[in-house]
Amino acid sequence: MNKIYTQLFFVTLLTVLLSACGALEKSTDLKGAEAAYNKAKGDPEVIKYAASQLDSAEKTLKQAANAETAEEMRSLAYIADNQVKTAMELTATKQAEAKIAHLSTVSSDLALQAREQEAQRARMAAEKARLAEEKARAEKNRLQQELAALQAKKTDRGMVMTLGDVLFATGKADLMPGAVSTLQRLADFLQQHPEKNLKIEGHTDSTGSSSMNLQLSENRANAVRSALTAKGVDSGRIQTIGLGMSQPIAPNKTKEGRQRNRRVDIIIQ
Repeated sequence: MNKIYTQLFFVTLLTVLLSACGALEKSTDLKGAEAAYNKAKGDPEVIKYAASQLDSAEKTLKQAANAETAEEMRSLAYIADNQVKTAMELTATKQAEAKIAHLSTVSSDLALQAREQEAQRARMAAEKARLAEEKARAEKNRLQQELAALQAKKTDRGMVMTLGDVLFATGKADLMPGAVSTLQRLADFLQQHPEKNLKIEGHTDSTGSSSMNLQLSENRANAVRSALTAKGVDSGRIQTIGLGMSQPIAPNKTKEGRQRNRRVDIIIQ
């Protein structure tokens, strides 16, 4: 009987060890996302203004920790990190709005007093001007934060975000899963800023014929537009054009240069 129990013990121990060996070790990206989440969760202001965003980040982190592949873990860690950033940005925006609301109340009190004294009316006008300036600054900061979250860069043509060749199937216009979160954030941005429009430019390297590259660049630009319209963006706000290999940003003589030239530029106007 003791021999049977001993065998069962070693079989159970072996099963546990094999199970533990099969689990993925947390990646650097996941550890970084968890650290950012813990820091945000420790901020009472974030809990107050962005609790649902933190909850979403927590769920995503749990999914990442239980990921079956390194790629799945990396992708989920990236999404969770962005969810934490969104929570922080929302908190900053809400804090600015609360401050503006408070200052607006102060301005209203000054307006009542201004009916009695000319000097107070002058103070009210000055306060309103200051509030308007602060509100404009807060809105500008919010827009800059959202554009920074999209990794858009300021250029002579406006704010430009670039989708690299790695977000498309090789030689095709099919979007890879890695592009989903980026385009979702862009779609969310456009929903919040209905005054903004897009110009989507497809580009290729010099490999192959001009006609083939022109068609591929057009197809990739149209694929991005289709993905955005599927997420609720009005197609009338999106202009697409394929430029083929006519506008390289790096020499086509090297592999690295050709990869940089295979891109889709999204100009936010």
